[in-house]
Amino acid sequence: MRLSICFLLAFVTMGARAADSVSLAADADDPGVLVDAFYSDAPYNDSCANDRKFAGPPTSLPISNAKPDGECRQEVVVFTTNKRVHVVEAPGFTTADTDTVDTALTAIVDLPVDFWYIGTPGLTPEQKSAIDQELNDHLDDASLAFESSRAGIGFTKNSLTYIDDLSWAQELAGIADEVFLGVASPEAFRELIGKHIGLDGATGPPHQADPAHLNVFVLEFASEARGFHISSEEGVPKGEIMMRYVPELGTLAHEIGHALSLDHVNFVGLDVVHRDIGEYCIAFGSFTYYKGVCDYEAGNVMWAGQVDALRNTLTEGQGFRASLNSLSFVNLHNYRPGDVVRNCADWQYDEQCPYLALQIETADQDIDQ
Repeated sequence: MRLSICFLLAFVTMGARAADSVSLAADADDPGVLVDAFYSDAPYNDSCANDRKFAGPPTSLPISNAKPDGECRQEVVVFTTNKRVHVVEAPGFTTADTDTVDTALTAIVDLPVDFWYIGTPGLTPEQKSAIDQELNDHLDDASLAFESSRAGIGFTKNSLTYIDDLSWAQELAGIADEVFLGVASPEAFRELIGKHIGLDGATGPPHQADPAHLNVFVLEFASEARGFHISSEEGVPKGEIMMRYVPELGTLAHEIGHALSLDHVNFVGLDVVHRDIGEYCIAFGSFTYYKGVCDYEAGNVMWAGQVDALRNTLTEGQGFRASLNSLSFVNLHNYRPGDVVRNCADWQYDEQCPYLALQIETADQDIDQ
């Protein structure tokens, strides 16, 4: 591609010349920076360098010489393992090669999680302590997956409530299994939940779920259903998750991913250019294919049905959507007030959205080479 060749030659000849940079806080861990002209394969303007990604020192990342904002559409996105995803929509680049983009990184988005344990009544303190520790482990696993993948989101347990009603627990587990198998609707599950736990602000039942928290219904007696997330009929995430006790590690992270607007990566060809060779990638442990690389390993959090390997990684393209999408639980409940919000489908890559499989792994890469 001519654009890529021109950019690479320019970079080589520049050598040790000064470069524009992105200034980061000293406590920004493992930063990765995306510098964008257009989030796309296509060279909309051959004088503009398309998506470039950088990883490097924690306080100042050199990014070569970016074109002025008026000449090329520019945007800077900062991903770290301990701060929320940060977008600078108008970084103010000039023709000079000494511009510095200052970033005001803020604390990671911390979502509160309420657990509801529905199973054997009359548990002993020792049994409850073991359940509590098990759920803490699953939540820590989810936080680690999202934080270490630079998604800028973590999770904190707000409460754990035990509900003693054996017949209800057994009936609810049966409905959950039917939902998982596709023979009952999530609304049937929600209706039965509402016997004891008020949803959508209902105050009649003895317990009320906070709709601004992630609510995880832990079912001891579910047999088929490992877990599922509930959305409205319009596809709006409710932040309500069914999880059996005890699921495989990665199940909670996966269902939370759905609440954050993410879909499965191994059921549909997300790369519209190369989806015809998706079968090739399945054979090598992933699905979609982009520029000679199978994009998603079986360890991706949003790989569906995986029980043989931990699901503990996300791409920056997924983290971008989990943090910025208007239908992510994060933004539905205003956990990033005043920050940039987008609407990026999984398959979309354009002037607003990086492609889903975008990863920032090494220093100074031109994605379109």
